[in-house]
Amino acid sequence: MTQAMPNKLPIQIIGPTTLKRARNDYTGRWARPWPESDSYLAELILDAKDALGLPPSSKAKRDEVREDTLELMRLDHEF
Repeated sequence: MTQAMPNKLPIQIIGPTTLKRARNDYTGRWARPWPESDSYLAELILDAKDALGLPPSSKAKRDEVREDTLELMRLDHEF
């Protein structure tokens, strides 16, 4: 699991625009809506950042974080 910033939940670290983009990317790629909560999606985004060696609040490597997040979302919902 990810390393969250002290005293902050994942949903407090990942902003609403990032969450919306991830949901839109998921729908665009697989033609179905993401069925889980924003809180869980924020955890997956932080997992993707962690896998790339980025701190939770990092804005670096956006394309890589996006692709890794989409892969985590897909792995969670095989179809």
